[in-house]
Amino acid sequence: MLSLNVWKKKKVSVDKETGFVVINKTNKTFLERNIMTISTITLIAGVVLLFVMPFFMSFFHYYDKKLTPNEVGDAFGGIANPVVTLVGVFSTFMAFYIQYKANERQTGELESQKAKEEQRFIKESISNLKSDIMLMRYTKNGVTYSHSEAIWEFMLDNISQKENIEAGLGLSAQQYFQISYLLTLFEPLIEEIDTSKLEDKEKEQILQNLDGLFEASFAFILRLEDKIKKEKEKVNSYVRRKIIVPVKRVKILLTDTLNKYKESEKEIFLVAVSKIKAFKFLKQTRYVNQQGTLIFYKDYKEYVKNNEMHLDYTEQEFSQYFRNEEQFDKIIVTEPVRLLMKLSFLNQITLEIYTENRNMTLAIDRDSVEDYLDIDLEEMNIDKEIWRDSFQGMHVFDAKGREAFLDKFTKRKKIKTTE
Repeated sequence: MLSLNVWKKKKVSVDKETGFVVINKTNKTFLERNIMTISTITLIAGVVLLFVMPFFMSFFHYYDKKLTPNEVGDAFGGIANPVVTLVGVFSTFMAFYIQYKANERQTGELESQKAKEEQRFIKESISNLKSDIMLMRYTKNGVTYSHSEAIWEFMLDNISQKENIEAGLGLSAQQYFQISYLLTLFEPLIEEIDTSKLEDKEKEQILQNLDGLFEASFAFILRLEDKIKKEKEKVNSYVRRKIIVPVKRVKILLTDTLNKYKESEKEIFLVAVSKIKAFKFLKQTRYVNQQGTLIFYKDYKEYVKNNEMHLDYTEQEFSQYFRNEEQFDKIIVTEPVRLLMKLSFLNQITLEIYTENRNMTLAIDRDSVEDYLDIDLEEMNIDKEIWRDSFQGMHVFDAKGREAFLDKFTKRKKIKTTE
């Protein structure tokens, strides 16, 4: 599990090709890094020992008798042979050990490469599945519906038909097959993620994205049975067997697999907050009972006090950031909505801003912001066009829309000025 401190200390990074988290490691041991130095010192010490030992041994006395050259030679040979043998054994051991570490590192690199390939494959598979869902179309009364609306309208029109699909639903059969085909793609993808060599953190993040995609596209099918029961409609066997039952199965499989790797909501929230704009200007972050609170620094003095070891901004840069009202307004409109969109468990987010020229609290909850924007946040999470056009275009980059959003969700207090 990666804590926020790990992110701050930069012990993790993001792979530019795959977009997944990579844990940085140093693989080489001390012996591998200094093998040439150790080998050179050992060789020089051995050569010096071989040439110097006879000279010193000629001064030794044995029972008050000076050793003869022959005795010196025997003594030197008796001592040198075991020493040379031990050095040889040590050198051989070092060679095998270094080879072992090299093989181990090579295996690790191969495993890392395999993991990257798995990451790339899974990412492409999810992207393709997302594209297939986005391309779904259904025309009714001259109006063409897309994405989840297409599935919904089609199911409502055909769910009450009593005849079997094979017996002649005509052109609608293509839509049935398309929906059931998409459902079959979820299960092997979940298994692929679960059995991959990815880190548990990476698996959890991918499964979260897949869960959001599933919820935004197919969860409403589970509500059809309630509608059917209330209206006493009969569902043909094909619809139940090929669509409703697979939806339930996929949902159970996805939930069970996600629960194996799921971090605490607080940990996920903290990591998500660390990626927002203006994160470095946050003094405090809280998460309690599905409600998050972000508190900004009051002034530069408070910022310095909490960041004595690592200052990213000068006093002028800090002040300028908050005085640029247009830039900061865009951030405090965009980021809370982004957090609600990305984190399905988050129900409310509050921003507290008490600076020298601002005294305000922005509080938005999931239901209120969806009603105000007339946008489903889960669907916006998988449809970049909705995020770009319907939200940012109308409520962030448009000055009137941005001001209306802030008026709706912000409580502002007048700043007392001293004369």
